[in-house]
Amino acid sequence: MAAVTVSDIGAVDSQIKQLSSQSDNGLSQIPNLVEQLNAAETSNNTEREKPNPNTTELDEVLGTILNSKMGLTNHIYEYKLYNYLQNEMQLLAAGTDKTAIVHKSISLNILSAGPNAGAESFFVTYLNSDEIGGLRLREALMYFTLHPNNAVKDRVSFFASEKGHPIFRGPASWVFGKLSSIDDSAAIAQLTAALNQSIIDNYGFDTQLLTLLGLAEVANMSYLKANFSNVGLDKSLLELGERYINFKRASGTNKSQLIRNTFNKSMTRYERDEALGYILKNNKADLLKELGLLFDTDNGLVLSPELAQLATIYGYQISGSADNPIISAK
Repeated sequence: MAAVTVSDIGAVDSQIKQLSSQSDNGLSQIPNLVEQLNAAETSNNTEREKPNPNTTELDEVLGTILNSKMGLTNHIYEYKLYNYLQNEMQLLAAGTDKTAIVHKSISLNILSAGPNAGAESFFVTYLNSDEIGGLRLREALMYFTLHPNNAVKDRVSFFASEKGHPIFRGPASWVFGKLSSIDDSAAIAQLTAALNQSIIDNYGFDTQLLTLLGLAEVANMSYLKANFSNVGLDKSLLELGERYINFKRASGTNKSQLIRNTFNKSMTRYERDEALGYILKNNKADLLKELGLLFDTDNGLVLSPELAQLATIYGYQISGSADNPIISAK
């Protein structure tokens, strides 16, 4: 028999489902639930190391544990508790099988709390450790597509190559491109090989798109067309590359006009993230109403979900009115 049973986890799961009925949405109870779930997974792992483990039963219990962790992280995100529970999310990540899909929800909560030293240290330490891997690695790489950090450039470079697994190569390539200099010949050569391999792999998970964005950070359009017009890169991706290169190399005034022309017409979500990052960091508040991202109500200013989330992730808040929005750092 497993030390922890499905019934044990069911009791914890019942507590998680009742959190929304608490006056504080369970804020005070969540740290203890994190400890219980991590302890349960540790116990499950210990049982697997014993002679002749009942793996069928252990797998069932582990699945229940991971489902409960997913439910807990989703609750934290839904009720926007991540600003108060970032440490708990980091503990939950540390105690969770790095291949588990729940890492996507954990990372979203850490990311949504905005840029701070704790989150930065968590992801930098993980990428520079000797135990990196799994879905947790992909989510860490995705964090650095929004918050590039030179402290991970050498580590990211390994995955941003034709030798890297495609699920990691995509986001790693984009991070590596952001951390490299425009027109850097070594970076262009490495990311060209990476994109060629991504085309061959045709793996999914936006691998080709993200690898292309990495190359587009450093190469010009003439290079992209000369090397990728006839090698199996989809026409829509080539067009995306052209938009992205034009955007990244445009001056401030031209950059704003490019956003006006393409934000609601052809930009992918990754391009929109970049555009919103530019608007927030450069205080281009006048663009927000033009793009239909905020409006006034009787209860005050309302932001689109996309803008609200990206503003938090980048560390900004927006106040005022739709006609006169005010962007300020948190």
